[in-house]
Amino acid sequence: MTTTTMTRRLAAGAVAAATLAGGLMTLPAHAASSVYDITINAAADEVGGVNTLKGRRFTAYKLADYVDGTFVNTGNKDLDGVAVDTPDALKPDLDRVLAKTTGVSDVSKLPGWTDAGADPVAWMGGFRQTLNSSNQADGQFGFGWNESGPQKNGNNSPTKAYTGTVREFADNIVKDANALAKVKNQEHSNEVTCQAAASCTIPLKSSGLYLILDSAPEDKGTYTDKHGFTNTWNIGVTQPMIVPTKADSKDLATQSPYATTDGSSLGTVGKLGVITVKNVADQDVLPATPPKRRDETVNPGKDAADNGSDIGDTIPYIVNYRIPDMSAYKAAYDNHDQWIYNYRIIDKTDPGLRINSVGDVTVTIPGIDGKTIAVKPQPVSALPSYAADGAGTPEGQPGEPDAWVYLSTDANDASHLEIGLGRWIVKNYGDIARNDKTQTMYGREFTVRYTATVTPKVLQNKNMTKNDNHLEYSANPDNVNSGKVVPTPEVKIRQWTYDIDLHKRAATSYAGLEGAQFKVTVKDNANKADAKANGSTLKWVLADGTAGDYRQAVAGDQSPTDTVTTGKDGLLRLRGLDLGTYTLTETQAPRNYQPLHSSEDVRISATFMDDKTNWTTPDVQTSATETISQNNSILALKKMFVFNTPQVNATAGLHISDTQAIWGAPTDINGNVVAGTPSDIAANLKDKSGTYYADDKTSWVPANLALLNQPINVMLAQTGGVIAFGLVGVMGIVMLAAGLIVLTRRRVEA
Repeated sequence: MTTTTMTRRLAAGAVAAATLAGGLMTLPAHAASSVYDITINAAADEVGGVNTLKGRRFTAYKLADYVDGTFVNTGNKDLDGVAVDTPDALKPDLDRVLAKTTGVSDVSKLPGWTDAGADPVAWMGGFRQTLNSSNQADGQFGFGWNESGPQKNGNNSPTKAYTGTVREFADNIVKDANALAKVKNQEHSNEVTCQAAASCTIPLKSSGLYLILDSAPEDKGTYTDKHGFTNTWNIGVTQPMIVPTKADSKDLATQSPYATTDGSSLGTVGKLGVITVKNVADQDVLPATPPKRRDETVNPGKDAADNGSDIGDTIPYIVNYRIPDMSAYKAAYDNHDQWIYNYRIIDKTDPGLRINSVGDVTVTIPGIDGKTIAVKPQPVSALPSYAADGAGTPEGQPGEPDAWVYLSTDANDASHLEIGLGRWIVKNYGDIARNDKTQTMYGREFTVRYTATVTPKVLQNKNMTKNDNHLEYSANPDNVNSGKVVPTPEVKIRQWTYDIDLHKRAATSYAGLEGAQFKVTVKDNANKADAKANGSTLKWVLADGTAGDYRQAVAGDQSPTDTVTTGKDGLLRLRGLDLGTYTLTETQAPRNYQPLHSSEDVRISATFMDDKTNWTTPDVQTSATETISQNNSILALKKMFVFNTPQVNATAGLHISDTQAIWGAPTDINGNVVAGTPSDIAANLKDKSGTYYADDKTSWVPANLALLNQPINVMLAQTGGVIAFGLVGVMGIVMLAAGLIVLTRRRVEA
């Protein structure tokens, strides 16, 4: 294409890409009712869908006309384009805006300024290539409607081009009060209030280039995504957008070789008069699944698949948060303006859940062509404070690295982890669309992995712990130097450990028996990801120095033992256990009492309810059950492993049978009360306040579990009557071949 009168004002080869300020030009949801109308489409479902238009109030202000008879759409890149004419009243102010956008002091010195007719909008949109080159440095003028990114690396404008984009030009109009006032005095549409719909139409009276502004204030709402999750949506003011309309019949060229009949598209631009909204302050940065969860992709040996844990278990976590539109911040960085962009992933744990180390934290993000990029946050010893309003620099918020990680842990093993990625995101992936031979991060997810260990401190926290995870990020693109941050909802992951509480007692007097010794082995770990192997023997240390009160040993404990011994009053407490079945084998009986002939099993099980519409996992423990075997008995007279509290005396919410103690009624996987148990859920699962009985219960002390021993000697009555216990060691029972029974009698002394 040669330099002609037509190309003087050619918004060249493209009034191209109506991503301009707001997003990639896409096909409209329906045809506009007029060639002049502009259709604004809602964002994609995964980032809010129809909610991105709900309540938005748009007005379109004309920046430039199409010159009659200059719209050429033949499919020839060297011919196609349209000449534009900026009103004289706007030119001085838009010259100033263009100077800021390009980084020059005098726009008349820009290459191709004369060829562009000394018109700021024509120069901005125009990009005239030479016949044999796609390098802007070989052409004459303009951004080529390249909507984002530092032009020094642009697809069409490499090393010698000026910094700036059409999108930044729109942003800078809004920032320049005088220029904005002049624009608002030009021809404009009525204000249009959009509904929650796939698209919203702005009726116009003439063709040309328009600046679309949103006057609705920031709002908040929720929506349910395709996965059934209810997400919080912060609805903010839409980013300024420059949109070219379709051409009308007067705009179309009529002479060969320029003759054009289709004014709905232009070259490679696609459909004109259509744009996708970008609510830069209303990005939902939560992903389509809960952003933090146990990482079930790890190898077996990690407790990652249930809600119970042993003390000492290492739990792997995975966190995903999406990236909102940061184009306004990237524009500030490109133009060396002051800016602040915070993006902090924050995790705080309760006592007993210690995040292991900053070296354990990994951060990855999808790169180009399916590759994965690893981000290496720099450990910091002090938590960076948030920058105050207006305290940004051309490199972003001061006093912190581009990517950093902070971790602190208190004496109770509660941890505070923060990962700051704000400066890194803007500098590396701030663009709104793929450009500059990189890939946008808009809508994509960081993947953060780290581990936490359940520590003995959890026993002091009622055997329960959790972590609260959320994101705090900047969402004020109309003031990129603001320190304001927006938090996402907190994600809570709850974890329990459980106890076995029993007393060793005499079968004949119910006296507590001190000194009985046991080994505890794993019969069924109930979870293939459990670190404990079936058949393994557990090791223990005293929990708090009290005889008979043990917790599972963890790395670093001194002199752990695989033998536990009953303390005063026969107390045996085994703390910090995961769900599963455990075998108690008596290796030494109490003095003067017979050892048990068989081992006994204790199974701990629980059911949980998880409301998929919120961010707590799980929401509640609906039932917790301790089930015992009864392998030892005194003939048929009495079982030796029993819950000694009768149901009539049971605590509210505790249901006791011969072999089970249940907090709440037992339920199936769907939370329904199991057949054969009381069917009144309110009475059996919840108390009068609506709280689940089982939610804070991890031991069964009120059920009074007792393991009995039979004395070595059985006293016979003075009268000589026989008490036939039938156990080995009943003194003096001798079976004679003749079938006679000789009883050795012992007088009961008065």
